[in-house]
Amino acid sequence: MNKPAHSTVLAEPGADAESAMSGLLAWLAAPPPDDPEHDLPEVAARLDELLGFGTAGNQLLRVLDLFFARAHRLALEMRPRLAASFLPLPRGLRQAAGRLADIHCRLASAYAGQLDDAGIAERCRLSAATRGLRSTLDHYLARAAMATPAPPDFWQDAHELYRRAGAFPDTNGSNGRSEADQAYFTLLALAVAQPESLTPRDLWQASETLALHWADVEWQESAAPPGDLEAWYWIDRRRDHGPVAASRRAPLANADVVYFTLARMAQTLVEQLDALDGGAPVDSTRLPTSAVETDVRALLRRLYLRWLKPPKRALKRRHQNYRAQLCTGLGEVWALLMQNNAEGQLAPGLVSEWMIQNESANGFAAMHVGGEMQQLRPGAVAAMRSPESDSWAICFVRWLRSDNPEHMEVGLEMVAPKAQPVRVAFRSGKRDENPVPALRLPPLAASRPREALITPRGSCVARRFVMIWQVGEKICVSQGRMRSFDQQTANAELFQFDPDPYPI
Repeated sequence: MNKPAHSTVLAEPGADAESAMSGLLAWLAAPPPDDPEHDLPEVAARLDELLGFGTAGNQLLRVLDLFFARAHRLALEMRPRLAASFLPLPRGLRQAAGRLADIHCRLASAYAGQLDDAGIAERCRLSAATRGLRSTLDHYLARAAMATPAPPDFWQDAHELYRRAGAFPDTNGSNGRSEADQAYFTLLALAVAQPESLTPRDLWQASETLALHWADVEWQESAAPPGDLEAWYWIDRRRDHGPVAASRRAPLANADVVYFTLARMAQTLVEQLDALDGGAPVDSTRLPTSAVETDVRALLRRLYLRWLKPPKRALKRRHQNYRAQLCTGLGEVWALLMQNNAEGQLAPGLVSEWMIQNESANGFAAMHVGGEMQQLRPGAVAAMRSPESDSWAICFVRWLRSDNPEHMEVGLEMVAPKAQPVRVAFRSGKRDENPVPALRLPPLAASRPREALITPRGSCVARRFVMIWQVGEKICVSQGRMRSFDQQTANAELFQFDPDPYPI
């Protein structure tokens, strides 16, 4: 086990404040442990120790800045672990992510507490407001990675921090408050992007992209902008809520309203993506270097649509209250359907029990009530079956919410009422490639006129493929040709196909 390289003994109550501060500074100067999960508990305890000293003014800001740097490093180090995990997070990882969010929350609060100190220079108070906003953003990202909603007062505190940042004189020219603007506008744009529908990796890709495009956010205070409001959002700086689409609901008459739109930013982003697809080098665009990856570009195009036009609910929801079984993960769903076809006993742990809370023509919202949850992540493939049905409906996980490890809510988009498990081999010319498990979906008269396949992300390496399945003791083989993708998620790809007109 990797142990901290420094003592975890905190200052005794009543100890000399100067010696206690010296010990704290020595701890901050010592090399941190290699494992961030071992560092987080002590960082949290040491931050409590600092805030209990009663230190204020410039001395407190200088030490807070050291904690700020340490917390930011921890956030970066935790990202690969969170990106590789499914929900609900393992207990230890969830505790670590919760501590990380709490550290950022306390830093933001501590910085906000120094903004009224007249003994601190205005440029230092502007820096405090800026770092408070950056801590607020990291707090939001850490909670979103756990699928946990923002805590009470989060948005009101964020709005107030940004208002206070704007009250200080711009000492560095027109871009003197750019870091505060970047943090706050990134926070608003992430909220508009519906973080509960994004994987942790998607969240960080989005935040890295926004760091390059935030200046294209258009902002208007007080009066509503003229013309069509479809692409506009508003916030009430006196209330504890995030952005609201102006096309969905108007603000109250006495609200302290600010309007903003991400339309110009979204349009600039898609122009950059088009240039990259056309052969432009990534360093000639305003895109993160990760945009060379196909799945990152697909994510950014999805975000472009969300930022350009708020999604609207097209179908009415009906409240329900019945139990259903759920299996998640493409490989797990494939194995489930193979067992179901063989009329065998379902393997233990393959399905969990959920309560359907509401449903519409194309999806469900459900709450976990029993059984082990596996492979839960936005974009994952799922199979759902109610007690009255003999077939498994095929869905994509659209969003996840979790207030605690024992409570999970999920939104499912149904893509087919049933599926057939098959194996697919794409004709890439490589002899060592094995067929991959896939789901064959029937046509849907209203939205999908052809048969379709769901395959693992990245497996579609050619348009022509061979499909293999079993009926009783017979092995069946056919050939097909892929049309364009209907959907791509972080985990799977759905596309329609035609029978191959040139079989071999």
